[in-house]
Parts: sequence; C-alpha cells; structure tokens
Amino acid sequence: MKVYVSEECIACHRCYIYYPEVFAKDEGGYAKPRTTDHIDNKFEDMAEDAIETCPVGVISFDW
Repeated sequence: MKVYVSEECIACHRCYIYYPEVFAKDEGGYAKPRTTDHIDNKFEDMAEDAIETCPVGVISFDW
C-alpha cells in the first residue's frame, strides 16, 4: 500500500500523532507520508484508520 496526503490538508495533526509509523509532518505542520514507497504491511491497518478518520478526507492510498 502506498499512502498519499492531498495538499488540501488542514494540519489537524491527527494522523501523525496517532500513526507516526505512517505519517510525518512537513515544515509547515502539514501531514505527509513517512515514505514515498509502499508502507510495511504491518502498518496498513493504521493507514486505513487514518483514512477513515481524517476530518477533511485528504488521505488516500493505492496498491
């Protein structure tokens, strides 16, 4: 699974506080994937939770 965060992120901090294995923040405090590669399979549930709970729906993924 490869994770993406849209530029429309509002920097609510939720994803990288709860799922630091998958997300980090950039210089402006906006979320970004920790890696531009595929994430480790053991973190897929975390990514799916983040996608479901993002208040503005800017997180997505592909296989």
